[in-house]
Amino acid sequence: MSFRKGDYVVLHTTEEAKKYDGTIQQCDSDEFQCGQGEILYTAVKLKGLPGNYDVRYLQRVKINEFLKDMFRTNRVKPETVEMQEYILELLSKNKNGMYSKDILRKAREERGFYYSNITVLMKRIMQEHPEIKKPYNGFYIIDKGE
Repeated sequence: MSFRKGDYVVLHTTEEAKKYDGTIQQCDSDEFQCGQGEILYTAVKLKGLPGNYDVRYLQRVKINEFLKDMFRTNRVKPETVEMQEYILELLSKNKNGMYSKDILRKAREERGFYYSNITVLMKRIMQEHPEIKKPYNGFYIIDKGE
């Protein structure tokens, strides 16, 4: 596993590593042999930092994988999960179904929940709970399949 110019790394296990404490650095060179005589080691240069850095004290960071995970779309916030559970409970209590405007009103009044796009929220809930049906526009009901 050799380091190449452009790779992202973090320093570890050295005094220098404490100074940069987990900061991601970018390699400014490919690996090369450094030192003289019997004290030879493989090193790289790091962008914006002086000197050469022994590769034994560098850990590669898979920045693309990190960023993909970090900026993954459709993450569900804990408050959204809580609101989904509340709506499921609400629909279970109202056997005849409910209009989305009534769901929103009750969620605001009883729990202080606010959601700007009820349609998106209800689609997400219906994906997880196929028993919830939308027989017509803005109306939701739990269909037990009876």
